[in-house]
Amino acid sequence: LLAVYRGRMSEGVSFDDDFARGVVCIGIPFPNLTEERIAQKRACNDYWLAQGLAPVSGDAWYEAKALHAVAQALGRCIRHPRDFGALVLLDSRWAELGKAAD
Repeated sequence: LLAVYRGRMSEGVSFDDDFARGVVCIGIPFPNLTEERIAQKRACNDYWLAQGLAPVSGDAWYEAKALHAVAQALGRCIRHPRDFGALVLLDSRWAELGKAAD
């Protein structure tokens, strides 16, 4: 099965037990920076953070959106505490973000 981030198969379907024993995530699904709504949300977070009224910066919000999509995709494989499977993240940017294992 192949699916895309934020799609129905990567976020809405439950593959319990032997229906999924591995997930390979290729890339990091950062939102499109050229989309006006994304640019405005980042700027708004930065503005409110400077005022002391926002919990995170625009950059932190942007990264969190990508990490949430990855977590949703990885969660298709591990559905309960006794479940197991292989989770593979393929992108060199994980190391750049400081999220790679040593």
